Amino acid sequence: MVKVETVFNAADTITPEFAAKISDCAAKFQAVVSLDCGGKQLQLDSLICILALELYRGVKVAIVAEGSDEDAAAEAIRRIIAGE
Repeated sequence: MVKVETVFNAADTITPEFAAKISDCAAKFQAVVSLDCGGKQLQLDSLICILALELYRGVKVAIVAEGSDEDAAAEAIRRIIAGE
């Protein structure tokens, strides 16, 4: 398992389109990826779960990935969330 912390800087708030971008990225990996934000930890396999996190610019999040390609999965999601 790998845990990577970052700050949500990609947009002012989460939108359905941005949630889809995160979900699509997570689906490319075999690792199970989730986000921990404000005490909630939800998997990135569902748009509704991502939208439920109520992400906004400046909020701290942790990306948790577990599986054979966990490092690559966590880094790919981190780059999207950080706005890189």
